[in-house]
Amino acid sequence: EVDVPAVRILNLTSDVKYKMPADDVTFENLRSFCQDYLDGKAKPKLDSEEIPEDWDKGPVKVLVGKNFNKVAFNKAKNTFVMFYAPWSHECIELFPVWEELGRKYEKHKNITIAKIDCTANDIQLMVLDRYPYFRLFPAGSEAQTIRYTGERTLEAFSEFLEKESKAGNKEEKKSRSGTEDLGNEQQEKQRKEEL
Repeated sequence: EVDVPAVRILNLTSDVKYKMPADDVTFENLRSFCQDYLDGKAKPKLDSEEIPEDWDKGPVKVLVGKNFNKVAFNKAKNTFVMFYAPWSHECIELFPVWEELGRKYEKHKNITIAKIDCTANDIQLMVLDRYPYFRLFPAGSEAQTIRYTGERTLEAFSEFLEKESKAGNKEEKKSRSGTEDLGNEQQEKQRKEEL
């Protein structure tokens, strides 16, 4: 679907797009659109593919703009997302590894493995990495993400998920009890910092 002519404003700081709602590009419509943007009244234009019927049937959940927030910011599950471009050779090579990771964690109640085509779906998340890039959305977080920069292997992804899941459990225990159970490595690091 192509809507030509169209007038858009792109806020480069927040990477948010705004589309002029009027069908006709006239001086008055353009003035009104710009004034609404400056007054904070313009509504962001978020592109999204339709949600596939089978988006949650496979081991890797298929996200689009319309279901991204609901899945990524789930209160009960850690969601590990691959942001990809379908034309990227690196992404294409990683799809089998990502599918295997999805199968490995398919039965886990608190972990979801997902992917989203960033070229077809806008989301309100400032990301400036090259494709593919990876983010973990911890359970219960409304805005926090953890950037993954490690090796792109099944073992490395799994190790990252296990580590972050345990860290999330410690945070949960801390918030319930008011104290934190520091592991040996963290205690050693804390002692070094005190010296």
